[in-house]
Amino acid sequence: MQRRLRRQSKQWGFTIEVSRTLQSFNTIVQMARHGLVPEGVAHALGIRPHQLVHLPEPTLTRPVSLIGRPTSLSLPVVQHFYQALRQYLKA
Repeated sequence: MQRRLRRQSKQWGFTIEVSRTLQSFNTIVQMARHGLVPEGVAHALGIRPHQLVHLPEPTLTRPVSLIGRPTSLSLPVVQHFYQALRQYLKA
């Protein structure tokens, strides 16, 4: 993410400097209520929309992976979820 922040800061016109990192977005939000977290996490933890500072375009993205045991991933309900998610993300 640090490389993407550096690259996109040229387009944004300002720089975000990474001073510390944690592996949990929830921890970042709970610790100081200041941090770079996905909008959904901020909403889920009760951060009000007017408290958010949105980054300008282009926004940051992160990959999402579906991980599980082969037997679980082959279940029809999981396959349906996977296909629905892929369709939704194409839109």
